[in-house]
Amino acid sequence: MRRALVAALLVACAARPAVPSNVGGAPARWRRTVNAIESPSVLRVTTCFEGSPPPRVRLRSRSASSALRAEVGGVGLPVVDGVAVIPAGTRCVVNDLTAAEFAESDGTYLLHNSDWLWAPEPWVPDLRVETRFELPDGVRASAPWGPTGEMDPTALQWQGYTVVGPFAQELIEVEGTTLDVVRFGAAAHAEIPVSDWLGGAIRTIRTLDPALPMPRVQVLLTPSYHGPEGVGFGLVSRGGGRSVLFTVDPTAPASAFRGDWQATHEFTHLLQPVFYDDDAWFGEGLATYYQEVLRARVGSISTAQCWEDLARGLRAGLAEGGTATLAVESAAMRQTRRYVRVYWWGTAFALTLDVALRRTGAGTLDAAARALHAAAARTPARAWRATEALRAMDEALGTTACSAMGREALASRTYPDVMATLRELGVRVEEGGAVRFEAGAPLAAVREAITRGP
Repeated sequence: MRRALVAALLVACAARPAVPSNVGGAPARWRRTVNAIESPSVLRVTTCFEGSPPPRVRLRSRSASSALRAEVGGVGLPVVDGVAVIPAGTRCVVNDLTAAEFAESDGTYLLHNSDWLWAPEPWVPDLRVETRFELPDGVRASAPWGPTGEMDPTALQWQGYTVVGPFAQELIEVEGTTLDVVRFGAAAHAEIPVSDWLGGAIRTIRTLDPALPMPRVQVLLTPSYHGPEGVGFGLVSRGGGRSVLFTVDPTAPASAFRGDWQATHEFTHLLQPVFYDDDAWFGEGLATYYQEVLRARVGSISTAQCWEDLARGLRAGLAEGGTATLAVESAAMRQTRRYVRVYWWGTAFALTLDVALRRTGAGTLDAAARALHAAAARTPARAWRATEALRAMDEALGTTACSAMGREALASRTYPDVMATLRELGVRVEEGGAVRFEAGAPLAAVREAITRGP
């Protein structure tokens, strides 16, 4: 795989979710056709408007604006500060995308939504966009919104990926979800236990929330040679539909994937709402907490390993040190790269909140999380603040504890005393990181309930 692909993915990690403005304009339909001029190194995207065209469109990257022109006459559209003006009466606009602008692996190209999808400005409520790929034999396309062609409008706001090329594809049905798995480059030919690995992760997160509709997930597997672990990293995107990209080592043994935690972590994110970047502490904290707890519940790891993993990570977050508040740390995370501090501070919050709810009889983090998932599903095309997510949890449980603890955490400059919480739970961390359990600890029953589940 070319280095450009990894670089492109890392840049995408910093993408900030936008929120539809839902103002101005009238309901409209666009029809977009993607043709391969030179298979598939040059793609021509033709977008035609039913009725009046939008007066302006917001271009989200340099490649999106590089060759945007009216179809008739081929006149280039004027672009100022990333906004293109579309003359009245224009029926169609055309953009030619060249391979040099995109990440590539063995003839398969990875396009960010921002590379080729642009949004009307101002936003058009109830906009419908139909996208059709007309590609030569042997060349496929995979988009977050699936094979139907009716694009989810969030593709015009949030990051996501479209893959074009001679990739391998398989569909896996598990727990009411279709995993649309795309493998390209060396990952297309590797002996990766895709069904056991990814299907097992879906079954694991479904123990937390079996009811939330999640009909389809696009899963992209791209090769990266990074050592003994099968999975290098994962990246969730929601623009156009649920999607997860994993870098995988095609030389890794099957056992490396069966012991993976990252698929559980990323799929847990798919249950959540989209959070603003500066609230990463909350979504990442929940996903990190549950990547261990849920795997213990289904027997993928032992309860001892669950608590060892949590204790090790929580202590790593503490060891990072610092005097900034959690709110400041989380907002600056992508600039400071203090991911360990923010992720595990969020995990410490998830643990202490779960313990507090259980010990007072107010409920469980499981019940609160399910209520949040359901609330977010009712308004899928917007980003959430952590504070409103905590209010939704409170409303479901009939308490104010979630919001109160959240306010205290965000304002705090001191990392939580997680070692004291672990001692109350009867988790003793020994030299070397191993744990032993104390049955007589004050909250031993809470500890057992956390890894036992519902």
